[in-house]
This record gives sequence, structure tokens and C-alpha cells, in this order.
Amino acid sequence: MGQREWRGLIDALSELDDRAERHFLELKSQIDLSSTGGGAKVAKFILGAANRDPEQASKRLAGHALMVLGVSQGSVSGLPFFEAKDLEDIVKKYIGDDGPRWDFERVRVDQDRDIIVIKVDPPRPGDPVYTCYKDGPENLKNGGIYIRLDGQTREARGGEVRTLLKRAASARPSANIAVSITGTALPFRCSPQILDSYVMSERTRLEAAYTETIRKESAPMTTTSVWALATTASVFGTEPEDRSLAEYRAEIDEWEAAIRASWVAFLDDAASAVWPCARVRVRNLRKTFMEGVEVKIHLAGPVEAVAKPHDDDDVTKNLPAPPRPWGPRDAQPYTWMAAHQPRLHDLQLPPSAYQRDSVVFTNSGSVDLELTLNELRPDATYNSDDGEFVLVLRSTEADRITGTWTATARDHHELFEGELSVEVADDRDFSAGIRRLLTSGG
Repeated sequence: MGQREWRGLIDALSELDDRAERHFLELKSQIDLSSTGGGAKVAKFILGAANRDPEQASKRLAGHALMVLGVSQGSVSGLPFFEAKDLEDIVKKYIGDDGPRWDFERVRVDQDRDIIVIKVDPPRPGDPVYTCYKDGPENLKNGGIYIRLDGQTREARGGEVRTLLKRAASARPSANIAVSITGTALPFRCSPQILDSYVMSERTRLEAAYTETIRKESAPMTTTSVWALATTASVFGTEPEDRSLAEYRAEIDEWEAAIRASWVAFLDDAASAVWPCARVRVRNLRKTFMEGVEVKIHLAGPVEAVAKPHDDDDVTKNLPAPPRPWGPRDAQPYTWMAAHQPRLHDLQLPPSAYQRDSVVFTNSGSVDLELTLNELRPDATYNSDDGEFVLVLRSTEADRITGTWTATARDHHELFEGELSVEVADDRDFSAGIRRLLTSGG
């Protein structure tokens, strides 16, 4: 997914010999990509990889096939610079404009040389049989059908051609719906020292409250101290401290454990408060009216969805509050009545019969989103409400989030499906901002 991962893969491949080559991997130490012969080698690999069995291909590299150029056992020599357009022009002569989808990555070796990784997209049920368009080097034949096997790419034989024809006949229904996610995912970090410092500060404050109360209680009473006590006492009187020192310290320990357990969720709330929301976009590509459209999206990787707080929400409100400092407290009137007043979140309101046009998400190390639309008009585009959820990342190294989606609609007996991706923003360091939030109290 990123340059470091590509580099790690290449270093690992340089420790292997030709036996590492499989149906999803080919290694070449030297090849001239600016020549017709070099382009023909690439084209043959692309055709063979695209004609693989989808089920078998899906078991490695998420179905992709890689041709790694400039690597051999014990050597990462790379290839000299070449013009991408020249390679594309040569390859296109053999695979055609409607041929397999492919791309390449450059991984720098030094100022003049790069490792080149040819990437072929995963084969899918319903893909056509990809044929060669032109005679050429590497025994390429106009109309030839090539398949990629472990360690070789060769012409398909009778049974293999029939298998490819069956693949083409198993075409999935063309998507009537297009699903995407607009907005970006936010990778962020916060120094663990922020939490440690805050916990230590609160523990010191609470311990000091006990020490100060004991000091005052042990000091001799004077006329001045009696007058000060009388003028500052609550009109309802005071209630003595009813906790033992052991209970008080246990409360402090329990608070520390609770705030450490809720810390990650608090950081998510803080990130969602400052970052723009992501939105689900659903497009009807047909001129037909669709009802009861249900969309499910799975985003892979260390990404989670966080509910966007209201503008007036205090993001620290869900953090566990420290225990009441040691000492006597003001007596409160109507204590019993206040304790028995119903609170808003205790009231059981009847659930809505139909949650219309609202994105529901579930986090499980990655994230699943669901959206149900009452209707989707012909050629219409629906965007979910702004202000519903924010996407955050647990890693600051990913540069793109990929995912899949499925959709169904009432009276349409088809399962529509596809792939999508979400851009990743530059990572943010929230350490200073979180420190200010904690010290200011919200």
C-alpha cells in the first residue's frame, strides 16, 4: 500500500530464487522496457495473469498479479529510466484498448535506477477471454490466448480455453448503482505522556485535598477561623466525609483505570469534533425508479467511524470524572426527590418504525456502514447527511483506504456490488490540543 511496504517486499524477494515464481508472481532481473521485446514480455504476462481463474487468484495478493523487474537473488539492481508512455504504447499493441487493467509502481534504487512492479488487476467472474492483438516476440500470436501458471506464462490448451469461456458466461449483472464515499479519513496521534501527566496531576490534587483537610481539622480553632467557617458554610449545613482513606484511594484507582480504558474513545471524539464528516454517495445509473435501496459498505484496514458530536458538545463529557475531593461537603436539599427524578436518558421512547436515510456503522477493527433509502429516483444522486460520521485511522502510515460495497433494491432481483476507496489526509498530532482540553476542563 505504501513505499515502505513495496520496499520490504522487494528486499524479501531478493533473498529468493526462481522457485518463488507463482501464478501471481514473476521476477526478471534485466529487461529493456523501451524495446519491443521488453514490452512484449510485459504484455504476455498481463494477458496470462488476467486470464487466471478468479477463485484461485483471490487467494494471493487480493487477486492481483505482480511482475517485479530489476530483482534477482542477492541483487536489487533496478532498471534504467524509461518513458512510461513508450511502455504503454508497446503493451497496448498486444492487449488492445479494451484489454486487461494494469499499472506499474516505481521503487527507487538510486538516482538512475528503479525497481519496476507491473500490477495486473484481479480477474473477475464475467471477464472476457483476453486475446493477443498482434504477432510479436515471446511467441505472441494474433488471436492467441495465454494463461499464467506457476513459473510460466503459456498458450491456453483446449480445457483451459473452455474454462475461460465459462468464466465469461458467468457475468454478474451490470451495476445499476454506483456507491462512493466523499471526504477523507484522518490519521492522528497523541503522545501517551499527555494521559500520564493528566492522571498524575489529578492524583496529586486529590491526595493534597486529603492532606489539607486533615491539617485543618487538627489545627486549633480560633475566633477568626470559627467566624470564617460560619460565613462560608452552606445554608443547608455540611455533611461530614463518610469515606475511609482506603475507600477514597480505591476511588482514585478506579477512576484512573476507567479513564485509561476510555482514552481511545475520547481521542476519537476529539478528532471527530474538528474534522469534516465523510458522506456516503449513491447514484442511480438507470432511468428507472428504485425503492427500498439497501447499501452495505465494508472499509478494510485500521479505520473506524465516529459519530460527529453536536456543535455545543463538550468532547470531555464522556471522560470519567475524578472522585469528589476529600472533606466535608455542602448538604443538598430534597436529596431523595432529586435522586428519584427521571432523567432524560432513562425515559424509554418508542423506536422509530423506519430509520430513513441514516448511515449506521459498526466498528470491528475495520468498519461496516449501512444505509437504507426509501427511494432513489432515475439518474439521481443521494448524499448522506453532513454531520453524521467522521472516519479516523489508527495508523498514520496508510495512504488510502479501500473497500467493497453491495446494494439491493426492492423488486430488483440482483445483487449490485463494486469497490471504492477513501483518500487519507495528512496525519495530525493532537498532543498540544488534548493537553489544553484537559487542563481547561472542556
